Amino acid sequence: MIDVQQSGGVLHLVINRPEKKNALTRSMYNALAEAVTKANQDTDVSAIVLSGAGGVFTAGNDLDDFRARATDANPKPSAGLAFIEA
Repeated sequence: MIDVQQSGGVLHLVINRPEKKNALTRSMYNALAEAVTKANQDTDVSAIVLSGAGGVFTAGNDLDDFRARATDANPKPSAGLAFIEA
């Protein structure tokens, strides 16, 4: 759902869930955070381009996925916040 490609010093992160207007799930936020963290440690990466597939950047959060976190008895830390911090 997150396509990661590096071309020269540019890391391309593509949100690839066009059937849902690229709405972000917790797992997608985790994948984005991991890719950004790795890029930060890679001296060959000098820029990150974040885009969306299918002509849409993103509709925002997948509400069903985030609603499930709200009712989870033992929720994990916020994946969205982890991405923002990365």
